[in-house]
Amino acid sequence: MTPLLIVGGGPVGLALALVLARHEVPSIVLEAREEPTPRDESRAITWMPRGLDFLDWLGLTSAFAEQGIRRIAHEFWGPQGHLLSLHFDELAHPHPYTLQLPQHDTEVTLETAARATGFVEIRRGVRVVGAMTASGQALVQAEGPDGKVELTAPWAVGCDGARSTVRRLLEVSQRWRDYGTDSAVADFALTCDLLPEVSRIVLDPARPYGFFAFAPGRWRFIYRINRGEDRQIMISEQAAADLLLRHLPSANIQHFLWASAFRLGQGQSETYGRGRWLLAGDAAHTMGPSAGAGMMVGMLGAWRLGLWLARVARGEAGAVVLRERYEREQRAASRAVQVSNELIFRNIAVRNPIVGAVRSVLLGAVGGVRPVARRMTETETLLTQVPPTVNSVPQTTLTESL
Repeated sequence: MTPLLIVGGGPVGLALALVLARHEVPSIVLEAREEPTPRDESRAITWMPRGLDFLDWLGLTSAFAEQGIRRIAHEFWGPQGHLLSLHFDELAHPHPYTLQLPQHDTEVTLETAARATGFVEIRRGVRVVGAMTASGQALVQAEGPDGKVELTAPWAVGCDGARSTVRRLLEVSQRWRDYGTDSAVADFALTCDLLPEVSRIVLDPARPYGFFAFAPGRWRFIYRINRGEDRQIMISEQAAADLLLRHLPSANIQHFLWASAFRLGQGQSETYGRGRWLLAGDAAHTMGPSAGAGMMVGMLGAWRLGLWLARVARGEAGAVVLRERYEREQRAASRAVQVSNELIFRNIAVRNPIVGAVRSVLLGAVGGVRPVARRMTETETLLTQVPPTVNSVPQTTLTESL
């Protein structure tokens, strides 16, 4: 069987390769980076229960659990104190928690598993410079350690992130929503009096901030960059450490790991496919950083797309059905997450203390209504997302072509 092509060797691209391998469909993964995400750049840190369902399906849950730490609750605080707790450990799910670990560990574990299948070839240091459909095949032009190369495949998938080269080469436009706010993440090795299994967001109109443990002794500090502040200065070690200690005096900082600033926004590509090319993950639906939802909806999309591609590769479904069903299902899933993200982004943007006080009253009231709090918890952990299954793909043979 001719290998399918996957551009992008991050979590979503590697996950897609693994899904295909489970169905004995070979793939070649092209990745521009020579190495995985550096160990000290935490990046995407959260595996939610629906993502853990996917790891169960892949048989990788134990490999991830050995490296990660469990988060069992998320707290909302205001300037005056605690407002609301979402208790993941009360969820009716086999994994009533989220698993926290750096993206480096996710990539290395997925890559190791992919290589071990014998169906996945990963080529690093390869930069894609051309993507098109020709004679009913996906065509890739790339430059790598051995010079220029041209590859063809029945299908190719761009999993190359929010700034997708594939999306640009295919001339697929993106609708972008900007929420007018800059935020930052800064990672530290530290000890403190917070519980690592509980994350916290403080909705202070003067400057929202929060804390997430993502590995033993390692914490992510998130905070808004206020108007008039310089982004680069605000993610410097000195500025981030000073701000962290102001809000968490109990912290004993061992060392600074990494920081990044970003604009709160999110986008949807006009189409998730063109010709024999498909888009997945942030290349299709760019998510603003929001407690791991972006990586998780990308993972569920890779699972969904991999099942469809495997059926098409075996002649059990046709090209038109693949394109239409994948895009319809995945666009609905990603839009649902983006609706939740918008509420988060708007709360981070609140600067008016009166609006902030009203919000605190409302959140405190919600905390006393258990059905509402439970629904918020299910939404926060993506349990409202419908996971793909093998049985979700029709058994009928379809022969449409593009």
